[in-house]
Amino acid sequence: MPQPPRKIAFFATVSRKVSFLNTIAEWQVFSTGGTQRAFITTIFQDSVFVTGNRQTAFCVTVNPVPTFVSSNIKVAFVETPDPNAPKELQPKTGPLIVNADQTTITVTDATGTFDPAEPTLDPGGFNPEDATFDPERPKRSAVKLWTVFKLYSRPGPEYGNSTVSPASQNQEEDDPYIYTLTLPTETIDKTEVTIKGLYEIILIAAPFAQEWADWQGNTNLASVAKTFPNWYVGSTPIMVDANVTNCLNKMRYKFLQGVMCGRCDDEYFNTYGIYVGMLNAMEIGEWDVAVEYYERLKTICADMECSNSCGC
Repeated sequence: MPQPPRKIAFFATVSRKVSFLNTIAEWQVFSTGGTQRAFITTIFQDSVFVTGNRQTAFCVTVNPVPTFVSSNIKVAFVETPDPNAPKELQPKTGPLIVNADQTTITVTDATGTFDPAEPTLDPGGFNPEDATFDPERPKRSAVKLWTVFKLYSRPGPEYGNSTVSPASQNQEEDDPYIYTLTLPTETIDKTEVTIKGLYEIILIAAPFAQEWADWQGNTNLASVAKTFPNWYVGSTPIMVDANVTNCLNKMRYKFLQGVMCGRCDDEYFNTYGIYVGMLNAMEIGEWDVAVEYYERLKTICADMECSNSCGC
């Protein structure tokens, strides 16, 4: 039985002839002066870069990281830094100072400077200015400090879990850092007063190249700053409510008078227990629980006559 015709192309080279047969895949075969190489199609569309001495194929990994080949060695980066890993720099505020009429809070930087010789002294402190670069512990001169806050006891889009940003951060490069935060106000009986409630004062250490004007007004600033690998966030809770504070102080005085008169006021223990529970919830960030306790304290103080004498 006769064979079907075959289409064969013959090309003459310097030394021999080569026959290129049709294959089932449309591969291109290139001939050089020395050896021949076939580049087979793979399942991934990666570019292959050849250096002067050898060839390397970069397979697809789970992370989209560009891989660069130098003239001598090949390096594959298979892991990227975890942005949620604990950071060595932990910004810390000093004691918050509220002025007499409770309209401002003075915020100071108490982060300190890390000393390798005494690592327990300021474990979350800044890197010393004369130390080598550390991406997880920047120097004070490498960051700007910003003060923002949240008002958890006031629901609504403006407060609650939203970051409230002051208009300016003029002290961002100061060392020592001292910032006077003006608290928000509201009008009650035609009088402008500070909004009472549970505040979280937040200290952000941002890269020096960042500009406050680009972030001012961002209601998610405190939350997203925690996810950036080269940003650092610390916070301190505080209750700003002179009515509740004065009520608790009067209740304590009344309780002590009762003890001297041979009586023990159990109501004070119950109220003080609610107050301590609120403080603990604020400290660990359980703000829903803290706000619930705060509302109970306001109700107790509104209903109770906090006098300076137990009548003995």
